[in-house]
This record gives sequence, structure tokens and C-alpha cells, in this order.
Amino acid sequence: MSSLYAPYAIRYETDAMSGTPALLGGITKQSISAGSEESQEAVAGAAYPLWVGLTGQKVMAEFTSRNIETALTYLTPPCAVLAGVGVQQWQVKRTDGVVTAGATHRHADIADGIVVPRRLVIPADGHAEISYQVLARYDGTNAPLLFTETAALPAETLADVARWAMGSYQVGSIALDGNLNMEIDFGVKAEQIQTDGDVWAKYLDVSDYLAKITVRSVGTEQIADAGIPLVGKAAAHADSFAYIRQRDGGGFTAGSQHIKITFDGLCYADDVYDASGNQRGECSLITILKFDGTNAPLTFAMNEALP
Repeated sequence: MSSLYAPYAIRYETDAMSGTPALLGGITKQSISAGSEESQEAVAGAAYPLWVGLTGQKVMAEFTSRNIETALTYLTPPCAVLAGVGVQQWQVKRTDGVVTAGATHRHADIADGIVVPRRLVIPADGHAEISYQVLARYDGTNAPLLFTETAALPAETLADVARWAMGSYQVGSIALDGNLNMEIDFGVKAEQIQTDGDVWAKYLDVSDYLAKITVRSVGTEQIADAGIPLVGKAAAHADSFAYIRQRDGGGFTAGSQHIKITFDGLCYADDVYDASGNQRGECSLITILKFDGTNAPLTFAMNEALP
């Protein structure tokens, strides 16, 4: 066997996409887990098991992408419900370092389930990445995971040219500078539920969406009564935001090409001051998010100009 398969793209369709799938590039990780739960029983005084089998399979896929604009257009928290083609993990066939031509590739398909965002990491000096989990659901007829072999690559254009980095950050009308990186933990609790003796889960449940933002900064003097007090600072969508800047070669693109995040919650200091030896001090700020009665805890707006 001289051929191998490498990650190519994620093709997905949700119930909000009106039958038009999207092709997500910038993939830095793909994985699929069968989530098998085994049973191996030694009974009747024997050391050897007399029965072995699988009592459950919670099929799950994961992927990480740097094309966060395409991802966040439809795959937003707390989850997106799959429709149509569902999620297809495309794996490109490669022989001796060369991508093969024609219908030689494959994709793994989850047609029924939900896509749950897990983490968005936005460095100031690298590339932002967003990670997802796909929780498969058994429709009562088809296996939750299917494979399509000898396939030609998708017809949609692979959008994989944009890269993103951290921009300005403001909490409660206080502009915070010196930021090194931001991480959003979406905090979604999702569960696959087996019923009726089936091996695969027929039910999915999302019970919690407890998102929080963590920012690491060299601006340690900003933890103060005039900035972020020790007891915290209230954040609201009208006065709190973070920008994700689109890179352009050695700089950033001009105009309305960026992503704006607004949020509501409470920002407080975690590491007030942290330094070792003769190195610079750093601090970290955590914002725990809530629903304000109208807006989701996090909102994402595309094609925004920088402030």
C-alpha cells in the first residue's frame, strides 16, 4: 500500500443553510471516535470471560480550523443542528507526497446530529483556531457514521486563504491593552443518550452553555479601580467587545474584513501579577458570560471595520 489519506476539508450543512452546504478549509485537525463501550465478563468462577461485546457506541467527530469566518457563519454556540449532507470529513488521497487526481478520495459522513463549538483560541502573534465536536445521532435505520469511497473532491471552492489574530479588547467601556492571547471556552454541555437497548444514541441533549473568555496580558496596571477592579467589572453588549483581525501578508487587511465579538457578563482578575526571575509580569482576566434577556451571551458579526 503506497497511498495515504490526509485531512482536506469539512463539508457541512445545517438546518439554517437552506440546502446549500459550505466547505470549510484551514483544517489543522480531524478525528473520529467510535466511542465504543465494551463488556468483558468473567463469571461462574472462571478467570476467562465467557461473554464479550459492545454495550454502546457514542460516535463523535472532531475538527479544528483556522478559517474561523466560514466556521462561525453557521456553526455558532451552543450548537448547530445538522441537515442535508450533515458533516463530511474529507480525506484526500496522497501518493508519494502528491495528491491523486480524479475519484480517488474518501469522506466520513455524519448525517444526523449536532455540531458543538468547544474552543476558540486567538493569539496576538499567531493564527486563531476554532475547535468543534460533532455528536452523532442514530436515526433508527442508518448507522451514525458512514464512509464514501472513490469520491472526487467537492465542487465548492475551498475557502482557505484568510488567517486571523487578536485585535482590540474592551470590557465595560474600559479599553484593555497589551493583550497576548484570548481563549473562549464555549462551555457547552452536550450528551448522547442511549435508549431502548440500542447500541447507538437516538437522543441528544444540550443542558448548559456556560461560556467564558480568558485573556492573557502584559498590561498588569489595568487591574485597578479605574480599570478592572479586584471585585470585577460588569460587561454588556453595548460596551464590551473583542475584534478578530484578518491578516494580510505582513499586516492586516483594510476595510470591513474583520470579526467583532460582543458579550455580556462579569470580568474579573485571575492572575493579578505573574512573573519569574527578571522576566516581565503578566496578568489574566476571565469574563464569565450570561444571557441579558435579549442577546446570546456571545454574538459574532462578520465584515466589520476595526474601531
